[in-house]
Amino acid sequence: MAFYKVFNNAYMLNPINLKRVSLCLITHKHTASLLTVLNEPEVAQFNDYEIPLSREDVKQMVQNDIARYYDKQGVRLAVINNEDRLLMGSVGFYDILDTTVWLGFELSTRYWSFGDLVFD
Repeated sequence: MAFYKVFNNAYMLNPINLKRVSLCLITHKHTASLLTVLNEPEVAQFNDYEIPLSREDVKQMVQNDIARYYDKQGVRLAVINNEDRLLMGSVGFYDILDTTVWLGFELSTRYWSFGDLVFD
């Protein structure tokens, strides 16, 4: 399925509300919380960046993700905990082709071992 059919602008303007989490397009309002998650050593070890990241680093990452979305090159979604409404991390879909996609995610260690990324 092509990118525009799954992540079209009209559909993605509203959060996707699941049982335990909500997913919404990443925005600059998520920068401070995402900075905290990405700078957790346990999270960073599985990613392709060096820590510590600065606020400006994460602000640029978010801006790049916003640009990728509008260019139909990928999308990063904020993962929000439905109980405390805090950012748990993010999930990104990149290099989207008709039948394949590269998936990446970051999840704060605070939420590890609870099964929260099982989107039921």
